[in-house]
Amino acid sequence: MTSILTLRPEAFEHGLLPIHQLFPRVDSVSAVEGVAKHLVTASTSRPTAALPDRRIVTVGTVANCLAVPEAHATILLDVLISLLPSYLKDESEEEMVVDVHLLLVFLILQSYNKPSQRRTGDIWPAGEGAAFSADLSPTKASVSISAARNRATSSGDDPSQLAYVQKHFGTLLTLLKDGDTSRPSISAGRFDRLGLILRRAGATADAPLAPAAGPLFASSNQAPLSGAAEWLGKHVGAAPAAVRHGA
Repeated sequence: MTSILTLRPEAFEHGLLPIHQLFPRVDSVSAVEGVAKHLVTASTSRPTAALPDRRIVTVGTVANCLAVPEAHATILLDVLISLLPSYLKDESEEEMVVDVHLLLVFLILQSYNKPSQRRTGDIWPAGEGAAFSADLSPTKASVSISAARNRATSSGDDPSQLAYVQKHFGTLLTLLKDGDTSRPSISAGRFDRLGLILRRAGATADAPLAPAAGPLFASSNQAPLSGAAEWLGKHVGAAPAAVRHGA
């Protein structure tokens, strides 16, 4: 079956952090699920035209919920913001804040490093995680993060990346589900948050995902989680080599 959506290479090539050193409280998928409610409860409503249901968290909120120094929370939000597709960004923000549901997707992505410790070295050079200490200032953190990301290289292990994302479709959708419906469902806007790690097949620029998932939202702005998971399982594939390498 032809893929309608593919992995978004940038997420894996530039978005993986040394999660075990920086954010030990959320170094697994189950740990992220455990802290998700705390993050959502601590978030504040700040809607935008693109994300009318947006709830944001600040550096301080993230640091408190994840029990880490603010310097580490700054690194997390800085990398996430740099990876956002244009349609999910808010250029008007003067402070460093992120949509809490995008943050949850990003935290699930981080656990990709856990199944094979060698992959941390593929993305972050050996010893890089140890360079981030609890008293690292945000300024020094930004310098360190930029240097490390400039040295980062793509592992090219797309089958394992795709397998990881496919394995956790259910978890991702559950974290994104709308809480005010009588049955587990996801809105088109929440579905678009998956644009952090997925994009339309063959696209040279990022665009909202929901229009590409026509059958899911053809008659309603809500889709049942089970139907969304089934659709993703059938229509998401690895990015073609030409797209991965910018050819």
